[in-house]
Amino acid sequence: MLRLCIVAGACAAVIPLVGCHNHSVPTTPSPGTSDDLRIGRPVAAPDVGTTFFVAPGGDDSRAGTVNAPWRTIARGLRALHPGNSLVLRAGTYFERGISVAIAGTATQPITISNYPGEVAVIDGGFTQFRTAPNQDWEAYNAQRGIYRSVATFANAGQVFGYFAPPSVGYQLVPYESFAPIDTDNETYSEINPFYAGGGVYWNSNDGKVYVRLSRGMYQGRLGYQVPADIDPRNTPLHVFASGNLFSFTASAAYLTFEGLTLRNGNYLMDLNTGAHHVAVRNCTMVGGRYDVVARTGTHHLTFDHLTVNGGFPPWVARSDVKRPSAAPPAHSMQGAAFDLEGSVDAVEISNSSIAGLFDAIDTNGIPTNFAVHHNQFRAIRDDVFEIASAGYAIDFHHNTMSDVASSVSWNGTGAPPAAAIGTKYVHHNVIDTSRRQLYGRDDPLQLLQSSWRGPNGDGMATERAFDTHNTSLITGPDPWKIYYNTIVGALDVDNGGMGLAYPIGPYTAAVPHEVYNNILVQTADHWISRSARVADGSQVFDGNLYYRSAVGPTQSLFKDCDNGSGSHSFFSLVDFMSSGSWTVSRANYAPGWDSSSVQADPRLDTLYRPDHLGPAATGAVDLSRRGWPNAAWVRCRGAVAPR
Repeated sequence: MLRLCIVAGACAAVIPLVGCHNHSVPTTPSPGTSDDLRIGRPVAAPDVGTTFFVAPGGDDSRAGTVNAPWRTIARGLRALHPGNSLVLRAGTYFERGISVAIAGTATQPITISNYPGEVAVIDGGFTQFRTAPNQDWEAYNAQRGIYRSVATFANAGQVFGYFAPPSVGYQLVPYESFAPIDTDNETYSEINPFYAGGGVYWNSNDGKVYVRLSRGMYQGRLGYQVPADIDPRNTPLHVFASGNLFSFTASAAYLTFEGLTLRNGNYLMDLNTGAHHVAVRNCTMVGGRYDVVARTGTHHLTFDHLTVNGGFPPWVARSDVKRPSAAPPAHSMQGAAFDLEGSVDAVEISNSSIAGLFDAIDTNGIPTNFAVHHNQFRAIRDDVFEIASAGYAIDFHHNTMSDVASSVSWNGTGAPPAAAIGTKYVHHNVIDTSRRQLYGRDDPLQLLQSSWRGPNGDGMATERAFDTHNTSLITGPDPWKIYYNTIVGALDVDNGGMGLAYPIGPYTAAVPHEVYNNILVQTADHWISRSARVADGSQVFDGNLYYRSAVGPTQSLFKDCDNGSGSHSFFSLVDFMSSGSWTVSRANYAPGWDSSSVQADPRLDTLYRPDHLGPAATGAVDLSRRGWPNAAWVRCRGAVAPR
């Protein structure tokens, strides 16, 4: 019997915002590019090792010392040379569009950090709306609960926002038109606008921000009474315009950002082509549609011990983000903690907590030498990690994923070079995709594909652990090595099982897709594997533990196995190993597919640890001679040592 008790309550999916205290700060109507960015005062190079200081109550005409600090970060950055440090005293710095055009060296890097023991917040948001009660809003349509800002915000473009403490920091829907705010319709339509929940909109006609906090029908169904008061004058909000918090130029290099809280920007860190050797450590990131964007040509980027929280609201359906394709009301909520564009090399993301996002890590183009390890991912509504098919030398390991739609997915961008085929490694991860999420909005006309309405017709559904995007763009073999993972799944909305089978047409039998020594637990009456090709040499499975915890399952364990002459389904592992399909598999894998696998209950506890006397404690296939990362032979299967 499966023993999993991962989610304590409905609100466990979002981490409370960190570092959002409003300290003594200058109050301005709205953020703008700091004047210091446009002041070209020459600054003499200070001595190596010099430390400068900024403080919200400082003055940019001062010396930048601990007793005479500057006021703005932009002023402080302009003074830095190799070996220097900039220390931020406690408080909130309302700055945005900060250009980072400085460079240290390999032996004399530049450091920007908080003062020890103090919280320094860099905030690109409007200074209004953050306290309650306030007079920052005026009623616009009292019947619908629509308000607009008293202040005017010129050239704001699209606006974003989220609930500030004491509310849990869920995002507001960043509407791209006024119509979805100004309607009572909440059912899916491809013609008429529909309201997707509390959100904001900037009107270019009058320069004002409009807000509506009325709780939608899904908040009631799912039990989220957020906010307590739908009058924005009584509810603290963070609202900010599109734009960057930090923009790194091509000359930015050998920089370390340490111990800071970054919040409120379309991009919190935008690293442009040429930026390199940038490290971000022990920082908190809140309120970014994309927290970090790395453009093609950036390299040697380190992100370690970060806390990233997007606050994606559980009551916003995936269909609100994706459908209708012309104008989905929540389209701009499709963001990620990390977005790597083009050819990006030598990136490491480690030891971080990443939660409340649509995607966690997106890659496009050709990412290379990319390591993602020892992170916790939670409440991810789509993909934890989209792996660009043309990339190579990618190692995703020792991560924990819970309450996620899917873990890793192929993203078609071409194919890796021949010498690098088979250098994507997914191992020692805990992956739990079994919790249902709001997938499709109520759809009385049945305009959405039927799977989006979920197995019970209520829009709640789950996806598979391994997913695919744009596979038609994959032009050559892209096999993965998937080993020593613990995977818990449910009824995949696309009927693919867990998605472990190799889904790509091009392959080379010399470098197959390989799936070894995993614990695979299916909690629904659903198959674990579908459409595996057992005869052509494109893939191999062995040493896995299969278990279906559903009482009295009726579906096959392996669905539509292709043995070269036809597709066959098998109710159990024994059925498969007694078939001609298993015999055919030996032509390319001499022991025969799954010859060391078992079908049994691993007896997992709430930490995903199998019983030390159970079937997962032994039986793993020896991978130690493969040359794969962390492939030293241990007898137990799965990601976590037995208890």
